[in-house]
This record gives sequence, structure tokens and C-alpha cells, in this order.
Amino acid sequence: MPRVLRYARLLGVGVLGVTLLSGCVANNPAASHTALAVDSNATNCAVSADEAPAGNIRFSVTNSGDQVTEFYLLAADGLRIVGEAENIGPGLSRDLVVQLDAGSCFTSCKPGMAGDSVGKAKFTATKTDAAATVSVNRAAQIDIANSKHASYVSN
Repeated sequence: MPRVLRYARLLGVGVLGVTLLSGCVANNPAASHTALAVDSNATNCAVSADEAPAGNIRFSVTNSGDQVTEFYLLAADGLRIVGEAENIGPGLSRDLVVQLDAGSCFTSCKPGMAGDSVGKAKFTATKTDAAATVSVNRAAQIDIANSKHASYVSN
């Protein structure tokens, strides 16, 4: 019996060691994104680039002004909101991550979160061979979610 316990103990130590060491691997996420910096203040909304490859894009918005601000990503019509980062206090940053298809849209900021926006500029998501593709099933799920959200908002 003591011999069996000794082997069980060795096996337990070995399993524990492998488990602990399995956490010591590089963390390389498969999906990547384009990172852009946005500086917002009372008079300007400066985006670090006016184009990026289509796909996941992260806008890191920093408020260098003295009042709360918002960052908007607007559709090609310049009116419909595609994405926004809200309530960014002075000296703070917030990220907006969106997945864009190839095409044009606009960026702008709204200092004070009221009135006219500042720094409205055209932004282009360029076609790439590596642009993300959405499966038909996933596209259908997105359409259903958008429809339900639109119904919720309108009621």
C-alpha cells in the first residue's frame, strides 16, 4: 500500500506541475485590429489617420479639453451614428472598437455633449484581402438583433 501512495503522490505532483506550467505560454490573440488615436478638445477632433484597412478598428479617444466630450463615427450620410464613445471626462480616455466594411464614413467630437460637433472629417475603411467575412448565419443573427433593438428603441 505505501508503494501505491508514493506513486499516486508523484503522479499528483506531476499533474500539478504540468497544470501550472501550461499557463506559461505567449498570449498572441488571433484577431488583430487597427489602433488609431483621437484627440478631442473644445475646438478640434484630431484622428491620427484618415483611413485604415477594413475590419476591426479601435479608436482610442483622449479628452485633452476641459469639459466632458463624446466621439462619433457617422455613416456615409454624415447623420446616422455607427458608433460612439460617450462621457469622456477631461484628461480621460475611452476606446471605441468597431468592425467596418470598406467604404467611407465620418468622425466627429462633441465637447460638452451638446450643440454642434467639432472636427467633422471623412474617414475611409479601405478594402483588404484580409477583411473580415461574416458567415450567412452570423449575418442573419446580426439582422435579427438590429431589428429587435430598433423595435425596442422605437417603443
